[in-house]
Amino acid sequence: MIESFKETWDKIQQDPPGKRFRRQYRRRQAARESIINRLLFMGLGLVSILVGITMLFTPGPGIFFIFLGWGLVAQESLWLSILLDKFELYLRKWVDWGKAIWKNASFWLKFLLIAVTLIVVVAALYIAYLVFLA
Repeated sequence: MIESFKETWDKIQQDPPGKRFRRQYRRRQAARESIINRLLFMGLGLVSILVGITMLFTPGPGIFFIFLGWGLVAQESLWLSILLDKFELYLRKWVDWGKAIWKNASFWLKFLLIAVTLIVVVAALYIAYLVFLA
């Protein structure tokens, strides 16, 4: 099971950005797995999305679970795999822009951004503590 996951992950990483999800969709469809296996796979993806949405309102890696769920469902949905390929290219463009800004920013701007981020994280954790534990 772990070897199969590792092989799948290696294939996805070797595919060029903007084509990864569609190629994985085609590989998965070519494997012709049983309908029960495919339904379980989609069910696991949908459950991951729901868990991720729930975790958005509680402390936890909600965004990770949402993306994991989308990735699982995209292996059974051509429409979603095309959408995720486009989203990956869009996200990469923004990440590259952010890296360029960060690289050219002064020490004080970087310090300010890190300080503001830490303040927001601490405030969010404090509010979560008050709402859920106090």
